[in-house]
Amino acid sequence: MSASHLTPRRVRVLVVEDSRTQAALIAAILDTDERLELLHILEDGEQALAYLRREGAYEDDARPDFVLLDLHLPKKDGIEVLHELKADAELRSIPVVMLTSSDRQDDVLNCYAAGASSYITKPVDQEGMERVLKLVSDYWGEANVPPQQRPLSS
Repeated sequence: MSASHLTPRRVRVLVVEDSRTQAALIAAILDTDERLELLHILEDGEQALAYLRREGAYEDDARPDFVLLDLHLPKKDGIEVLHELKADAELRSIPVVMLTSSDRQDDVLNCYAAGASSYITKPVDQEGMERVLKLVSDYWGEANVPPQQRPLSS
């Protein structure tokens, strides 16, 4: 692997999390990481899909480089969001990292079957969350080589 693959870059993150406490913690941690740009925190699956499709209020918003997606969401849960995202030719290349409180094996299997790029069980404390989000940042901000972005069709 060439050194250029390990050059840090600023990556845009969309967070979909319905717990305001968890969302605030994630935002605070991501804001301290110079490699990550927090685009938005959305509270439900319908908002997430509208954002990703650039519908309504989100039509001029930036496309994320990856999504941190909770599994248990109102309106549309994480599995439904994954299915719709991965069925859309314009969006399927966006990596989705499940960040959820569930450690149930059937949830893990269902998320991967629906197209999740990664599955992480939320740590129970701030220190653990900081550690996990640093690992996420290290991987998606440095090691991962994303596909070239092309503009979304109108």
